[in-house]
Amino acid sequence: MSNNFASQTVFYPRFTTIKRSFESVRLVFEYGDTESASLLARHTVSKLAKFVDDLKNESEQNKLYIEMAIKNKLPTYEDDCRQYSSQNEGVSLDDAALNELSIRLEQYLNVFERELKNMYQTDFQLSKILIKYLKPLLIVAAALLLGYFSYSLITWVRTRHQGLVGEYFNDKNLTKYERSHVDQEINFKWAGGPPIRGVNRENFSVQWTGYLKVPESGPYEFVTHSDDGIRMWIDDKLLIDNWTIHRLMIDNAEADLPAGPHAIKIEYFQAKGGATVRLFWKFGAMGQPAIIPAKYLVPEEKYATP
Repeated sequence: MSNNFASQTVFYPRFTTIKRSFESVRLVFEYGDTESASLLARHTVSKLAKFVDDLKNESEQNKLYIEMAIKNKLPTYEDDCRQYSSQNEGVSLDDAALNELSIRLEQYLNVFERELKNMYQTDFQLSKILIKYLKPLLIVAAALLLGYFSYSLITWVRTRHQGLVGEYFNDKNLTKYERSHVDQEINFKWAGGPPIRGVNRENFSVQWTGYLKVPESGPYEFVTHSDDGIRMWIDDKLLIDNWTIHRLMIDNAEADLPAGPHAIKIEYFQAKGGATVRLFWKFGAMGQPAIIPAKYLVPEEKYATP
């Protein structure tokens, strides 16, 4: 099998993935979620830019094909790559800008698909023969992949505003900030590894903040499992305070809460040895305390109401 065909089998699946990503942009945009569609569009632009760069670096002939196509057919491509990259994903596009970007993205994909076929035309017939005999398996695989991708996309749209913002520090005193991450639940047992990339395995601390969506008014019991220190506030009221080095310990507190959003903050530090932090609650007819599910935790108050 020629090197051309080997390269083709690498680049075509990657390009198909980018096309599916673009289809997701349109799907989410039509669904009415401009913010999510903007994020997906930026990721698609970034993936396309990386794909095109890799294609150009594969051979001098490829580089010539691509650079001529960009110069003659896609005058806005490089500007879009600079402007709409994942590095700027915090800025959401309005409907008009997103619609214009989608139109240009479709144009880019069409042009690059034609150039891709031109670059690997020598082995095109061989690939057609293989596809003919593998078509039944490809159909099944595509259906499974589409189902998984659709499920993942729907899950991501539904859960992207769930969880608490965790700020991770490379010391026990919440001072040497390293990075932030939205954690769906407070349910961690780190077995000797770092809690998150870039953070120490030992001698680290975390502060989680956000809002607790209380489903019904009444008494609530909160329970923590911690190794080492733990503190928890609800509406700026300190409920649990065990800011000490200790083996696994259970702490609890009760609070009467009205239904609705309530500010929540949890602080935790790990010294050495085992590292565990878990947050449970119990209310109403619940028999035993259970881990607070992600659907009751949100990073900002604006997401706490339907």
